[in-house]
Amino acid sequence: RSGSRADEVSPPKHDGAAERRASGWLPLGWQPAEWQIAKDILRILANDSALMVRAALAEQIADLDVVPREVALRLARDQDEAALPILGRSPVLEDEDLLGLIVGSSLPRLLAIAGRSGLSEAVASALVEVDEIDVIERLLANGSADLGIEVLGKIVRRVGAIEEVQLSLAR
Repeated sequence: RSGSRADEVSPPKHDGAAERRASGWLPLGWQPAEWQIAKDILRILANDSALMVRAALAEQIADLDVVPREVALRLARDQDEAALPILGRSPVLEDEDLLGLIVGSSLPRLLAIAGRSGLSEAVASALVEVDEIDVIERLLANGSADLGIEVLGKIVRRVGAIEEVQLSLAR
C-alpha cells in the first residue's frame, strides 16, 4: 500500500545490521543445507534496497573466495560504495568479468581494478587501453600485477612522454 508508514521507513534502520549478518557467516563444518541458506542470505543482502547494507556486505565479503559469483557481480555493478571493495579485492571475479566491467567504468572503479592483487596481463592491458594516467600509475605501482613486455610497451607508446609515468617506469 503506497504512502503507508512502512513505505516511510528510511534505510538507516539497517545501520549495522549488514555487518552483524555478514561477519562470521562461514564457519567451518557447515552442512550443504546450511551453506545453501548462507548463499541465499548473501543473495538477499546483495539485493537489499539500502545501499548501506550492500556496501557493508561488500566490505565483509570482498576477500572471500567462497562468495557466489553472481553475488560478487551484482555488487561489482552496484554504486561505488558497494562496488569498489569487490572490484578491488574479490577473488571470485574472473578476468572475463573484469574485462567486461572495465568498459565504460568510472575512474574510481578503474583504479580499484588496477590495484587488485595478482592482476592478469589481459586485464592490465585492457586498463592501459582506457588511457587514464591515474590508472596507469596505479598499475605501475601494483607490484603483483602481471605487466608483461607487451603491456609495458603499450604504456610507453601511449603515455611514456609523461613525467609521472616515466618515474613510475623507472621504479
